[in-house]
Amino acid sequence: MDLNVQQVARAEKVEFTHVPFPGGGPALTALLGGHINFFGAGGSGVSPAKAGITRVLAIMSDNRMKDFPDAPSYRDLGYKALPPDAFIVYGPKGIPPAIIKKLDEAFAKAMKDPQFVQAAEKLGLLDEYRNSEKTKKNLNDDFTQMGKLIKEYNIPKED
Repeated sequence: MDLNVQQVARAEKVEFTHVPFPGGGPALTALLGGHINFFGAGGSGVSPAKAGITRVLAIMSDNRMKDFPDAPSYRDLGYKALPPDAFIVYGPKGIPPAIIKKLDEAFAKAMKDPQFVQAAEKLGLLDEYRNSEKTKKNLNDDFTQMGKLIKEYNIPKED
Protein backbone atom coordinates (compact mmCIF):
# COMPACT_ATOMS: atom_id res chain seq x y z
CA MET A 1 0.00 0.00 0.00
CA ASP A 2 1.45 3.33 -1.02
CA LEU A 3 1.93 5.62 1.97
CA ASN A 4 1.74 8.66 -0.28
CA VAL A 5 -1.77 7.73 -1.39
CA GLN A 6 -2.71 6.89 2.21
CA GLN A 7 -1.65 10.35 3.38
CA VAL A 8 -3.97 11.96 0.83
CA ALA A 9 -6.81 9.55 1.59
CA ARG A 10 -6.64 10.25 5.31
CA ALA A 11 -6.32 14.01 4.96
CA GLU A 12 -9.13 14.28 2.39
CA LYS A 13 -11.33 11.67 4.13
CA VAL A 14 -11.64 9.46 1.07
CA GLU A 15 -11.16 5.74 0.74
CA PHE A 16 -9.13 4.04 -1.96
CA THR A 17 -8.97 0.34 -2.70
CA HIS A 18 -5.36 -0.81 -2.89
CA VAL A 19 -4.73 -3.06 -5.88
CA PRO A 20 -1.18 -4.44 -5.89
CA PHE A 21 0.62 -4.85 -9.23
CA PRO A 22 4.01 -6.43 -9.92
CA GLY A 23 5.22 -3.22 -11.58
CA GLY A 24 4.39 -0.04 -13.43
CA GLY A 25 3.72 -1.76 -16.76
CA PRO A 26 0.83 -3.92 -15.54
CA ALA A 27 -0.58 -1.00 -13.55
CA LEU A 28 -0.47 1.22 -16.64
CA THR A 29 -2.25 -1.48 -18.64
CA ALA A 30 -4.97 -1.66 -15.98
CA LEU A 31 -5.32 2.13 -16.00
CA LEU A 32 -5.61 2.28 -19.79
CA GLY A 33 -8.11 -0.58 -19.70
CA GLY A 34 -10.31 1.28 -17.24
CA HIS A 35 -9.79 -1.27 -14.46
CA ILE A 36 -8.27 1.25 -12.01
CA ASN A 37 -8.69 5.01 -11.64
CA PHE A 38 -5.09 6.01 -10.94
CA PHE A 39 -1.71 4.67 -9.93
CA GLY A 40 1.62 5.95 -8.67
CA ALA A 41 4.32 5.39 -11.24
CA GLY A 42 7.96 6.06 -11.67
CA GLY A 43 9.42 6.07 -15.15
CA SER A 44 6.64 3.90 -16.60
CA GLY A 45 4.16 6.76 -16.34
CA VAL A 46 6.20 9.46 -18.06
CA SER A 47 5.91 8.46 -21.73
CA PRO A 48 2.11 7.98 -21.75
CA ALA A 49 1.67 11.31 -19.96
CA LYS A 50 3.96 13.10 -22.43
CA ALA A 51 1.95 11.55 -25.27
CA GLY A 52 -1.30 12.80 -23.73
CA ILE A 53 -2.61 9.28 -23.11
CA THR A 54 -2.66 9.77 -19.35
CA ARG A 55 -2.70 12.83 -17.11
CA VAL A 56 -0.29 13.64 -14.31
CA LEU A 57 -2.31 14.40 -11.18
CA ALA A 58 0.58 15.08 -8.80
CA ILE A 59 4.31 14.57 -8.52
CA MET A 60 5.22 12.35 -5.54
CA SER A 61 8.23 14.49 -4.71
CA ASP A 62 9.05 17.79 -3.08
CA ASN A 63 9.66 19.38 -6.49
CA ARG A 64 7.65 19.80 -9.66
CA MET A 65 8.84 18.20 -12.90
CA LYS A 66 10.05 20.28 -15.83
CA ASP A 67 7.94 18.23 -18.26
CA PHE A 68 4.76 18.72 -16.22
CA PRO A 69 5.01 22.23 -14.73
CA ASP A 70 1.28 22.43 -14.02
CA ALA A 71 1.22 19.22 -11.98
CA PRO A 72 1.60 20.04 -8.28
CA SER A 73 4.29 18.40 -6.20
CA TYR A 74 3.40 16.69 -2.95
CA ARG A 75 4.99 19.65 -1.15
CA ASP A 76 2.65 21.99 -3.09
CA LEU A 77 -0.27 19.93 -1.79
CA GLY A 78 1.00 20.00 1.79
CA TYR A 79 2.39 16.45 1.98
CA LYS A 80 5.81 14.87 2.28
CA ALA A 81 6.52 12.22 -0.35
CA LEU A 82 7.74 9.02 1.31
CA PRO A 83 10.23 7.92 0.28
CA PRO A 84 11.13 10.29 -2.51
CA ASP A 85 12.12 8.64 -5.76
CA ALA A 86 15.81 7.95 -5.62
CA PHE A 87 18.43 5.84 -7.24
CA ILE A 88 20.86 4.82 -4.54
CA VAL A 89 24.23 3.18 -5.03
CA TYR A 90 25.07 0.73 -2.26
CA GLY A 91 28.41 -0.75 -1.25
CA PRO A 92 29.71 -3.05 1.44
CA LYS A 93 29.81 -1.90 5.04
CA GLY A 94 33.11 -0.39 6.14
CA ILE A 95 34.15 1.45 2.96
CA PRO A 96 36.92 3.88 3.96
CA PRO A 97 35.79 7.53 4.20
CA ALA A 98 38.31 8.58 1.53
CA ILE A 99 36.72 6.19 -0.96
CA ILE A 100 33.21 7.39 -0.08
CA LYS A 101 34.34 10.99 -0.61
CA LYS A 102 35.80 10.09 -3.99
CA LEU A 103 32.58 8.30 -4.99
CA ASP A 104 30.44 11.25 -3.83
CA GLU A 105 32.52 13.60 -5.97
CA ALA A 106 32.36 11.29 -9.00
CA PHE A 107 28.58 10.85 -8.80
CA ALA A 108 28.02 14.58 -8.31
CA LYS A 109 30.12 15.27 -11.40
CA ALA A 110 28.43 12.52 -13.42
CA MET A 111 24.97 13.93 -12.70
CA LYS A 112 26.03 17.21 -14.31
CA ASP A 113 27.11 15.49 -17.51
CA PRO A 114 24.89 16.68 -20.40
CA GLN A 115 24.18 13.13 -21.60
CA PHE A 116 23.07 12.09 -18.13
CA VAL A 117 20.93 15.21 -17.74
CA GLN A 118 19.28 14.55 -21.11
CA ALA A 119 18.59 10.88 -20.27
CA ALA A 120 17.24 11.75 -16.80
CA GLU A 121 14.92 14.39 -18.25
CA LYS A 122 13.68 11.95 -20.90
CA LEU A 123 12.77 9.47 -18.15
CA GLY A 124 11.20 12.15 -15.99
CA LEU A 125 13.76 11.73 -13.24
CA LEU A 126 14.48 14.58 -10.89
CA ASP A 127 18.09 15.65 -10.93
CA GLU A 128 18.80 16.42 -7.28
CA TYR A 129 22.05 14.91 -6.05
CA ARG A 130 22.43 13.94 -2.42
CA ASN A 131 25.82 12.83 -1.17
CA SER A 132 26.19 9.77 1.03
CA GLU A 133 25.63 11.65 4.31
CA LYS A 134 22.48 13.42 3.08
CA THR A 135 21.17 10.16 1.62
CA LYS A 136 21.74 8.30 4.88
CA LYS A 137 20.00 11.02 6.90
CA ASN A 138 17.06 11.22 4.45
CA LEU A 139 16.60 7.44 4.45
CA ASN A 140 16.66 7.28 8.26
CA ASP A 141 14.16 10.14 8.52
CA ASP A 142 11.91 8.64 5.83
CA PHE A 143 11.96 5.13 7.35
CA THR A 144 11.09 6.58 10.76
CA GLN A 145 8.18 8.53 9.27
CA MET A 146 7.01 5.54 7.20
CA GLY A 147 7.07 3.32 10.30
CA LYS A 148 4.90 5.82 12.17
CA LEU A 149 2.41 6.00 9.30
CA ILE A 150 2.27 2.21 8.90
CA LYS A 151 1.38 1.89 12.60
CA GLU A 152 -1.02 4.84 12.56
CA TYR A 153 -2.83 3.58 9.45
CA ASN A 154 -2.71 -0.05 10.65
CA ILE A 155 -1.35 -1.20 7.29
CA PRO A 156 -0.90 -4.98 7.14
CA LYS A 157 2.22 -6.63 5.80
CA GLU A 158 1.93 -7.63 2.13
CA ASP A 159 3.24 -10.95 0.84
